Amino acid sequence: MYKLFSDASGEQLCELLVTTERIWRTSTEGFRGVFADCPPCHFELLFKTCLSMNKLKKDGTAYVSDLAREMHLLPSALSRDLRILENEKLVERYADPEDRRRMIVRMTEFGSSVFAEYEAALFSYLRCVLDRFGEENLRRLLMLQKDLLSSFEEENKVQKERRA
Repeated sequence: MYKLFSDASGEQLCELLVTTERIWRTSTEGFRGVFADCPPCHFELLFKTCLSMNKLKKDGTAYVSDLAREMHLLPSALSRDLRILENEKLVERYADPEDRRRMIVRMTEFGSSVFAEYEAALFSYLRCVLDRFGEENLRRLLMLQKDLLSSFEEENKVQKERRA
């Protein structure tokens, strides 16, 4: 195998990147398998939209502008994604009756049922994987992931300040 780095920590970094990519590829393959019996849709878009709507803690609706901010997307990018979900009859957008300039998005009944079906398949699959992995391993992994995320965030802040 081609050595990207010559030092031990470099080899560990390479192993981290390769392993992370393999976990992503393998889990995606598993998700596709368990989603095979679910209605076809852009589930990743639906999932991200639902999570963000839930974070906004509304009555099942959200302003498109708030949703874009929550999802860290430009309104035009979110609008494109919402159009895909609308075409699949998963969400709908309409003008706010009190301020017609503002658009509201909400999940359709069909969207809610599709989301519930995918969510059940996803959680069932993940429960099986995590049963194999073990509760203690999961606890340690989550702790280490949070530490790694903090390290990335701190370094990104340093890099940003250095560029300013």
